[in-house]
Amino acid sequence: MANDSIRGLDVKSSKPGASDSPRVLFMGMAGAFSLPPLAALLAAGIPVAAVLVPALRPLMPETPPVRPVRPVPVASDLPLVTPFAERTIIHLAWEQGIPIYQVGRLGDPAVLTLARNLAPTAICVACFPAILPPALLAIPPAGALNIHPSLLPAYRGPAPIFWVFRHGERRTGVTVHLMDAGIDSGDIVAQEAFELPVGISGTEVNRRSAEIGARLLVEAVQAAGNGNLTRRPQDEREATYFSWPTAADFELATTRPARWAFNFIRGADEWGRQFEIVVAGQHIPVETARDWSPDARLATPFRVEGDEILVQFSPGVLRAVLATDRW
Repeated sequence: MANDSIRGLDVKSSKPGASDSPRVLFMGMAGAFSLPPLAALLAAGIPVAAVLVPALRPLMPETPPVRPVRPVPVASDLPLVTPFAERTIIHLAWEQGIPIYQVGRLGDPAVLTLARNLAPTAICVACFPAILPPALLAIPPAGALNIHPSLLPAYRGPAPIFWVFRHGERRTGVTVHLMDAGIDSGDIVAQEAFELPVGISGTEVNRRSAEIGARLLVEAVQAAGNGNLTRRPQDEREATYFSWPTAADFELATTRPARWAFNFIRGADEWGRQFEIVVAGQHIPVETARDWSPDARLATPFRVEGDEILVQFSPGVLRAVLATDRW
């Protein structure tokens, strides 16, 4: 079968029998992180048996635990995709004729039966918001491979990129690991680090992580198919875990450097939350960071200039944009 073109990618058929590659079940979300890994698997000629996406809201008791997601021209009672939505794994799967299922509780017998009937060699996970139960993990002979945007065992949990910026890291990376009963605790099969330039956005880090993770995932799936997948356990002595950030995690203390404040605000901008700088006994809300100086000094703790504020940090000065509903 001739290759199809998917936004610049040469994508081979995903239908069973199209290649001798391992057959995978892909699990992800209708977001930016899940798309590059699915596209990379298809571009590598790896058959994708089906795509699973999470239920958008808690299912009612009478709702089937597995619901096919069929192509629709407009939004319907299943508002996963509209004609104006950003491109997602759902668009890609529809174009390639890959079955898509919306699933609720992953341990439900119907979900497990579906997975068994699909007979995947491996499950590939990219930003699926649920822990896979042991019964599901046991189905594919090669196990389940997850892409995690941090250098495990550091920054386990649901929002690692946020916490990388919060803690002022100068570099981060991507890990592909086998999934177990824990949270991001399975054996590592591939890992790659990259530097964080000053002022890089969280959106850009997410994009880079997804692209690197996609490449590593393809290599891991191919190695699993050849029986050459190597793995190493995570060092629990170096493990850290962080949950979802709270409002307090968007506060900035001026006892830290201006470089950190600038990078953190730029990196966490995609959350759409206001930041609060705690200075001179006040909590001053800001929307974004515009610039910083490593060694400048102000005569006062802060100075307002129009819609901007300059704040003395330790060391350096941050220039930020004040929130429109500010104090």
